[in-house]
Amino acid sequence: MDRVRSLARKLVEAAALGLLATAILYLPPASIAPRLDAWLDTSLPITASAAWLLVTGVLLVVRRRKPEAATAPSDIDTLAQARRAADGGRLKEAWALYRQMPTSAALFPEIYDLACALAAHGAPDEAADLFHRIAQIDGGFRDVAQRLVRADHVPAPDDERVRMPPSIGRYQLLEPIGRGTTGNVYLGRDPLINRILALKAIDLTVGYDDASLEGTTEGFLREATIAGSLSHPNIVTIFDVGETDGLAYIAMEYVRGHHLSEFAAVDRLLPVDTVLDLIARAADALDYAHRRNVVHRDIKPANIMYDSLSNNLKITDFGIAKLIDANRTRTGIVLGTPAFMSPEQLEGKNVNGHTDLFALGVSLYQLLTGLLPFRGASMTNLMFVIANEPHQSVTSLRGDLPKWLDEIMDRALAKDPADRFDSAAALAAALRRAA
Repeated sequence: MDRVRSLARKLVEAAALGLLATAILYLPPASIAPRLDAWLDTSLPITASAAWLLVTGVLLVVRRRKPEAATAPSDIDTLAQARRAADGGRLKEAWALYRQMPTSAALFPEIYDLACALAAHGAPDEAADLFHRIAQIDGGFRDVAQRLVRADHVPAPDDERVRMPPSIGRYQLLEPIGRGTTGNVYLGRDPLINRILALKAIDLTVGYDDASLEGTTEGFLREATIAGSLSHPNIVTIFDVGETDGLAYIAMEYVRGHHLSEFAAVDRLLPVDTVLDLIARAADALDYAHRRNVVHRDIKPANIMYDSLSNNLKITDFGIAKLIDANRTRTGIVLGTPAFMSPEQLEGKNVNGHTDLFALGVSLYQLLTGLLPFRGASMTNLMFVIANEPHQSVTSLRGDLPKWLDEIMDRALAKDPADRFDSAAALAAALRRAA
């Protein structure tokens, strides 16, 4: 019996020593070294119980120190600076400092308060940035969803506000964002993963009878699913598509910023270098889609989002335009903005990537000059001008623009698709090379 007890004690000691060796190898030296040194100074043997006590003490120290270690010293300093700036009323300085740190739930209350103060003091973009940071983690925190929309979008008059159902599919609707030619857009939340998103709802019953609605729905879901396979930094990500009670919906990432159409007026033009860079990035995104046989069909500044704070650009509404084209054909009603359509698109011919290049060329022209290259007093007249009349050179409208832009515009807006750039990548390269 004594031999059994002795053997058992040695096994326990061996296990304890193994655990101690593991602790020495893997635990932070600052945690274990002082206790190991103190123990060795006593010259006492490391028995099983002693080893267990030593390792347990180290683990308790590590556990106590874990929250402190989770915050880097630089973050602690930055947080202290941000709080001092906020307390001192230097709101934009505080905003810039909070952006340097990872957003955590513990910081939600103070970030929320700072965002509210920024919104109240005429800094809606900075406020929306902070509201968005909170909403990405917890879309249900206080009224952050509603404040995000109010900071990011101009409120519609009461008589123009979109009536909002409580939900579509599994998605909870939080706030209407806007109304477009292709449907209504809402800020929504996916309750399964608490993700904030944008939800576009399209009424498929308009312009279709019951017999054709089923085929239209299937076509929409197929087209939107293909668009959802696109993964590019300059294309809005589609998370989900579906249909319920004749209402099709697309759940996509919520993108902060402004439509480029807000910078298409003569008195609101962006710097030329910025415009060229944005259109080159949009061309990159289109090239990516075209190489996967996906054509947008409705490129225009209103379908390109830009956030100047993050310099982020995203093309929206992939997978929707084909459905709208079908509705135009069936109802005889032209939706959207015909001024951006290519000659072949207006004539009802098959479209391809060159169609998107023409529309991107029209967008570039408008963002540089504040004017459309083709204008008409009526739809019929506009169609004739697009198909037959040359556009006025951009340099004749703005003397500060370089002459090489005329050549790029001539190719992008060529009547014959074969005379345009070979690809969107070629257009992007031409813009960057010339700039």
